[in-house]
Amino acid sequence: MGKPTTGSSLPATADDLWGARCGLLHMDTPGSRNSRSGKAREVHYVKADKELAEFMQKEVQKTGEPKVIVDLDMLFDAFIEAMMK
Repeated sequence: MGKPTTGSSLPATADDLWGARCGLLHMDTPGSRNSRSGKAREVHYVKADKELAEFMQKEVQKTGEPKVIVDLDMLFDAFIEAMMK
């Protein structure tokens, strides 16, 4: 898996986000070919404050599952920031 997205506070990598896009577009699920093959983690979206999203990520990491928790507000902010650059 790749490194966290440069210049972003998102815990997801570019590969994770691309896999999430593919899963939603082609299968309407968080899983994609890349997540099933281990090239990306499944992205699960939440609408919560940053501390809760971070807590949820730590809990997921304890299970060893290849998943990443992304807060929708953080995703939106990162998207707008990238567009401005």
